[in-house]
Amino acid sequence: PPRTAAKMGVKAVGFWPTGFRTWGRAMFSPRGRSDFKTTQKALYKCDIFMLGGGTLLTDEPLRSLWIWGQHLEEAYRAKKRVWIEANGIGPLRNTPWVGEILRRAEQVTVRDAKSMEWCKRLGVSGARQVKDPVFEWSPPEGAPSISTENAVIFAPRYWTKNMNNMVESFSELIRHICLVKGKKVIGIPFEKSNVGDVKILNTIFEQSGAGERATIWKDYKDEVDVYNAILSSDGVVGMRLHSLIFAAKAKVPFVGISYMDKVEALGEELGKSNAILPL
Repeated sequence: PPRTAAKMGVKAVGFWPTGFRTWGRAMFSPRGRSDFKTTQKALYKCDIFMLGGGTLLTDEPLRSLWIWGQHLEEAYRAKKRVWIEANGIGPLRNTPWVGEILRRAEQVTVRDAKSMEWCKRLGVSGARQVKDPVFEWSPPEGAPSISTENAVIFAPRYWTKNMNNMVESFSELIRHICLVKGKKVIGIPFEKSNVGDVKILNTIFEQSGAGERATIWKDYKDEVDVYNAILSSDGVVGMRLHSLIFAAKAKVPFVGISYMDKVEALGEELGKSNAILPL
């Protein structure tokens, strides 16, 4: 929260506790109790509770649906107006609860056609489709803090399904780009705090045998730095949705690796379905 407040110029509080560990901190840790009271106060004083961005209401993984569903339930219990904005919905197995959550919201907007299909299937009649907000973002262009000339940006993410084949295929791809095509590959963990993303990048790059031509870039300044790195690159291979959105905004060629419906949906929205490959 302090970093969010400083960067965005807003008041910020922590998440509502939704699991054993977070509830344990909220109940038994002095700092945790203080933080929880601050979050409670913010929720009960707000006029509108807005759940924005990301594919949050999905049970792939189930943890996502539980965490964000509980946040919405707390807002409903507090009798707040709820806006669900520019979200991704699905894929889903637990449809009754999600449908009930969405139908109680005052406003629902989703960012792709597949999410609209889920809304219709769930009986959410007032939902509207909008663009991912990043498409409306106007980042200042400038030199990135790393040279991406003659380089391909690689933005994978940790994902449990098909993991062994994924590592082998990506390693072979990087080896081909570096040693056959003579380009560099720069791997970017889009979530620096996600240990899984960094670990999978290390594993793939080590197995590629590309040596110094393949590097991992963890010390980027911010999203503007990443956007400008993509802008000056030769292309992007990404699982991370916003690596592909950045590439589309920068008019840089990309190949998307679809591990969830949202990646395939982006390709359809952009008229580039042939640039999206299944994981």
